[in-house]
Amino acid sequence: MILTGRGFLYHTGGRRFLLTVGCGIICTWLVHHKDISDTVFQYTILGTVGAFIAGNTVEAIRGSKNAPAFSTLPPSMEVVKNNVTPD
Repeated sequence: MILTGRGFLYHTGGRRFLLTVGCGIICTWLVHHKDISDTVFQYTILGTVGAFIAGNTVEAIRGSKNAPAFSTLPPSMEVVKNNVTPD
């Protein structure tokens, strides 16, 4: 199965997650090549992870305008979520 567009983003964790991971990879590379100091790395990672958490919190409170039309839980979790025992 080849994922394209929103399907790819949905199955890889979303655009905020990918941007946060990408920023972490780039910052790690810059520290490895001594282009930035450890302190700059620390504050950059804290800022990106903080923005990721804040974005997810705001989205959870307000609700997502781009929520998928289908459930985000696998069928086995839906059973637990609705307190229904399987047949």
